[in-house]
Order: sequence, then structure tokens, then C-alpha cells
Amino acid sequence: MAVMVLRPTGSLTHRERYLWDGALNAGGSHLKFFVGVAYYRLDLSFARSLKDKRQVVRSLIDRLGRSATLSAAEAGDNDVWKTAVIAVSCVSSSHEMAKRTVEGALDLIEREAEVVDSSSWVFSTDDGEA
Repeated sequence: MAVMVLRPTGSLTHRERYLWDGALNAGGSHLKFFVGVAYYRLDLSFARSLKDKRQVVRSLIDRLGRSATLSAAEAGDNDVWKTAVIAVSCVSSSHEMAKRTVEGALDLIEREAEVVDSSSWVFSTDDGEA
């Protein structure tokens, strides 16, 4: 299981650093959340043009985006009409919920297209176990 500490990038002012550290350690307890990330490579061999592909991909992304807990985007193979890559992400207070959310995206995608490759990860803001 990959675990990482999420930190803001770039230089922070003293006040921004104070607020960031305070958010992570609010009330003396460490703020912990989980980020689920996944990608799915799709076989769209039925598509005869980029227009056919984009219609399928746009429909999938729109349906995935209707979830209040999930974000989705086309993430690769943009100019190839026989394949597509869709990436999804979510944020949750529970490791299991983040995992179930990205797995739920796979279920929805598999109803519309064949998934030929996929990978998913759940990261935690905590330094320890996720």
C-alpha cells in the first residue's frame, strides 16, 4: 500500500504555514483523510472515428461526474480512436470508502466498454499506515 504525506507545493508565508499546520493538527488531533486515484484503459474497437470515441468517453465522464464524491477526466490516448484512458479520484475520511468509490467507477465503466488495463491507489495524509 502506497502512503504519502500531502503537502502544499511552493513557498508559503509564515501565516499560510501556520494555517496549514493548524489544519493538519486541528484541536490537537491529526487530520486524516484518504485520496483514491485510479485509471482505466478502455478498448473502443467499435469506434469508427474520434467523434464516436468522444461520444462514449464524454458520456462516461458525465455519468461518473454525477457522483458527489468522484471526479473523472480523459487522461490519455486523446487522438487515438480505438482506446481511451479515464482517470478518477475521490477524497474520503475512510480508506474503505475511497477504495469502494474508485471500484464503483470501474463497475460503471465496464457496462459501456471493455477495460483492458487498470490500476488504483489509496493515499493517506497520515505518515503511518493507511
